Amino acid sequence: MTAIRQFRTLIVAASLALAAPAIAQSPAPAGVQVLAEQGKKADESQRKPGKDAQLSSKSTAPTRGAGARLQRKAPTAADAQSINQDFWIFDATTAIAGDLDGDGFYTRLELDFDADTVYDQAWVYAVVYLSLEGGDWVEYGETAVFDIYGASGGDEYYFDADLVSGFPTGYYDVLIELYDDFDGRLVATFGPAQSADLFDLPLESETVDAPVEPIVVVTEEGGGSAGLGLLGLLSVALLWRRQRLHVADELTVITR
Repeated sequence: MTAIRQFRTLIVAASLALAAPAIAQSPAPAGVQVLAEQGKKADESQRKPGKDAQLSSKSTAPTRGAGARLQRKAPTAADAQSINQDFWIFDATTAIAGDLDGDGFYTRLELDFDADTVYDQAWVYAVVYLSLEGGDWVEYGETAVFDIYGASGGDEYYFDADLVSGFPTGYYDVLIELYDDFDGRLVATFGPAQSADLFDLPLESETVDAPVEPIVVVTEEGGGSAGLGLLGLLSVALLWRRQRLHVADELTVITR
């Protein structure tokens, strides 16, 4: 298993080494639904686990919609982490939650990332993807536009998503694409090749995370007061039969 995961890591790293124009899109699969909340980590006092807020969208973004796919390609010499030297993603971390059936696969993905720039201030947005065990990148959300300040760590952004439907049970990798809001260009990407936190996350949709209900078998048996009552009825019937036989014997004697 370790060798297989190491091989997958190499494949992921190679597939991420792509410039944006080389990544092709394919039609979105049906049934993908995600609910999310987002914001600056500096304001995470407002961060509420399980909040059912709809994903935001931005008219100036290259809209693909939740569920859009990016196909993995053969490796190139391009540097995936920083496509534009003026922007980069310093780090990203994840946390998972929500496992009603206790199978070790979770329905909530919480993503934190720190985007930096050479400028004093810049406005950006991100598109985030999931890939099931080496498959195509499936978009599961797009952030609102937010501002970043140079290489500051105080502008870290969070994007928490509840995977409602469209995500089969399995191990997922996460990919972040960062766009410059000024012209809509892809300026940086960050994925499992850059952080182990974005690699091999056990996830599944809420639609398949049903709690396991205990099975109760009810067996009806005799006994107790009901059993005593039945025994009493049988005793009365037997006594009545014996009395009839005794009366019949007496009448026979008198007749003789």
